[in-house]
Amino acid sequence: MTSPRNAASTATSVDTVTLSVIRGALMSAVLEVGTLIERTSMSPNINEKHDYLIGLTDPAGRFVSVVRSSTSSGANFVRPIARYYPIEQMRPGDLYWYNDPYLSEGALSHTPDLVFVAPAFSGATLLGFCASFGHVSDIGGPFPGSLSSSAASIFHEGIRIPPVRIVEAGEWNEDLLRTFVRNSRFPDTLRGDIRAMTAATQLGVTRLSELADRFGGQVLLQGLDLVIERSSSLLSTELRRMIPEGTVRFAQAIDGDGLSDTPYWVRVTMTRHGDRIEIDASESDDQAPGPSNYRMDESVPMLSLAMGLPLDDPTVYFNGSVSAIVDKVTLRPGSILSPRFPAATGVRSGTMRALQSAMQGLIAQVSDGQTPAPTAVYMTYHLQAFGGHPDSSILCSEGVGAGLGARLDGDGPDGIYGEALRNFPCEYVENRFPMRIEQYAINTDSGGPGLYRGGCGVIREFTFLGERGEFSPVLGNATFTAWGVAGGQCGRPGSVVVNPGTPDERTLAPVSDGNHLTRGDVVRISTSGGGGWGHPFDREAELVRSDVVGGFVSLASAHDDYGVVLHPETYEISEAATATRRGTCRPQTKMFHQGEYVSEIWG
Repeated sequence: MTSPRNAASTATSVDTVTLSVIRGALMSAVLEVGTLIERTSMSPNINEKHDYLIGLTDPAGRFVSVVRSSTSSGANFVRPIARYYPIEQMRPGDLYWYNDPYLSEGALSHTPDLVFVAPAFSGATLLGFCASFGHVSDIGGPFPGSLSSSAASIFHEGIRIPPVRIVEAGEWNEDLLRTFVRNSRFPDTLRGDIRAMTAATQLGVTRLSELADRFGGQVLLQGLDLVIERSSSLLSTELRRMIPEGTVRFAQAIDGDGLSDTPYWVRVTMTRHGDRIEIDASESDDQAPGPSNYRMDESVPMLSLAMGLPLDDPTVYFNGSVSAIVDKVTLRPGSILSPRFPAATGVRSGTMRALQSAMQGLIAQVSDGQTPAPTAVYMTYHLQAFGGHPDSSILCSEGVGAGLGARLDGDGPDGIYGEALRNFPCEYVENRFPMRIEQYAINTDSGGPGLYRGGCGVIREFTFLGERGEFSPVLGNATFTAWGVAGGQCGRPGSVVVNPGTPDERTLAPVSDGNHLTRGDVVRISTSGGGGWGHPFDREAELVRSDVVGGFVSLASAHDDYGVVLHPETYEISEAATATRRGTCRPQTKMFHQGEYVSEIWG
């Protein structure tokens, strides 16, 4: 196999037009591969929620082009494989597989995400890899869906596969595949998802090889380098333009770890000395007994920093380029961001969002608040419905949107389930599961007040139609909400209530397992809102009125939080009363707001 470094070094310079065509062809390829996964997978997690990732890498495993971009976009999916299978010994037709968060070195962070990687060649020259992951429905373990807020060990989170070669030179290891699928509660669905992801990965390999045929292998290799290096250079330059000399710090807490409501703090410090920038998360709390631990790649805080930069350039890709924009990232083994085996990691979404929030807090401090406000944690749940036979069950694993943070030039989007994911349509839920959607609406007042309002969460209410069921919610920001910035206020918390407004009403713990449901029970999920940006008294009164009419803001919040006085029936603005209130009751602000205005958040 030809050394890719040597092959690329002999290439002539790639001109601007050719580089643009290569960049577009790479994105077209990953979009096509993503479409294949969506149309052939069997799990709702993948074909409806789009909880998957597809990317093409260079020979070193750095992502060049990614679709369904996630916190893994800057990670190296190839490196864990290379520890067991040297890259120089890989051959056309090989396919590698793993789902172990610890052996993946943080490329993935919980066990239901299955990773598949295949090398692409032009003759004997390695061009790069196609890598994919998808969140499958169940891989065994004591809990349906293989995730549980009660998990106290990764051994409670299903079967784990170390980096293995599942296909060697085109020949499948059917024994291994059959063993793995046998451990799932839904083996046919799992097998179908694996076939979809492996077919998509192999299609990506084909498309990468075709690009080498079109442009020449050496030109393509140099093009891959340039796509990454140019993005990295622009991001690195912008980061150093924004960050002054010195040290800033920020912290964000999660509400609990699933086993208790004890908060866990993610603490991050950023230091610049000359051109050198370091990120230190070693002061974060110790790893949790429950499953909120986040086994992450060191590129994750860099990606969060990069995405917080005010850089509007379509040629910048948030891919492998982010892995070099910071000189050093320090994590402390045994902390919630670098847990030791065998800590559970399945319910890590709150910790992941807390890290992103902390990185945004650093940017806010060095930019005098010129950064979007943080986003609320999306909500997920498992509902297992049982029928007449003890072995007959249906599992609904749904994600419910929350509010995104306000932007520098507009309100935060409402009811978004992650930036790259989708919620289940109501019709889909009612057709596939024993549920009837009673209400799907905006959660009024959940978005943080501001000159630009934080995005609102949603209310998702359903009636359970099964004989009996077990409901397990994971709802973040019930205590520590998304903070506001530059005078904006924090988002408001969510809740989960069974049989609201009845004598049988009960409020569930936001992160809990095995809540029993019987036929006719009503579950109301209210998700949290994003943080606001800018002083709410500076928001145009007409925009506040429009929010009240649309159900985003209540009359009381319009008066108390925005200083706008409306007629309770016609919603007509009282100009005089509004001017008086805004002139005499304007709150004094500080940089951040989380329940109250503060200059710093450091728990």
